Amino acid sequence: MMVKWIREQVPSGLLPAMELDGQLIVESAEIMRILEEAFPDNKPLLPPKGSKERQRADSLMRLERRLFSDWLSWLTTSWQAPSSHTIPLPHCMLALRTTV
Repeated sequence: MMVKWIREQVPSGLLPAMELDGQLIVESAEIMRILEEAFPDNKPLLPPKGSKERQRADSLMRLERRLFSDWLSWLTTSWQAPSSHTIPLPHCMLALRTTV
């Protein structure tokens, strides 16, 4: 069933996941962009392309992806040496203030 398909297609278990034209997509920001382009008459998930708000949303999503990646790395390797990917909190706060 669906659980079997997900396990076969996405061994990492990352969700959301979407298959479109035979291509598997597991990045949520990319899925939002594809859905907006495919269904332009529905309520938008993101600010309009090219707008300052869209630039800020894109910057925040990149920051979120980096923070999540670093957190996951820390979580799965915390029993080993400290991760070189960890972002100190002051750096994170500065990134939030200076994001577009």
